[in-house]
Amino acid sequence: MAKCVECGFLCARNLTTRELDEVEKSFRETGSPQPFIVTDGEGYEHSKSSYDAWLVCLLQKYDFISEIGSNGQQIAPPVLCNILQMERDCDGFTNWKQGFTPKEHLQIIDRKKALDWQTQRDIEDKKWREEQRTLDLTWREDQETKANARHRWDLIITGGCATIIIAGATILAAFIEKGK
Repeated sequence: MAKCVECGFLCARNLTTRELDEVEKSFRETGSPQPFIVTDGEGYEHSKSSYDAWLVCLLQKYDFISEIGSNGQQIAPPVLCNILQMERDCDGFTNWKQGFTPKEHLQIIDRKKALDWQTQRDIEDKKWREEQRTLDLTWREDQETKANARHRWDLIITGGCATIIIAGATILAAFIEKGK
């Protein structure tokens, strides 16, 4: 069983760039994005987060907002933590590697699939080439056997013709010799 908190496809929307970014370890553990301090024009400091409080599954396997049923209202971090810790039967789960974005996790999987496909293709190609080599050797042996048989018949026919010609010439010579 998988937990979303351990998945590399768990992401948060960056409020500035609108991109889906990696969910940091503290966000995963607390259910709340790490705030940073912003000073406004009047010199007052405010705590602000770079990320939307709603987490997203890059593969869209689970919709956390509809699962919580909060109708777009702010959710308490402990509730979000409980949602992320739930055991799920997810066919898209991949272990989270800190420092990798969800897109990079997807690229790792895609590269592995491509490498597996290439390896399988190479194995099948090697098997096909070996089959073709075996068929070629069998064909060559068959052709060599047929060529040897033709050569043998050529020798028999040539030898027979030569024998008949020599015998005929000998007989002819004997008649000529006898007639003188």
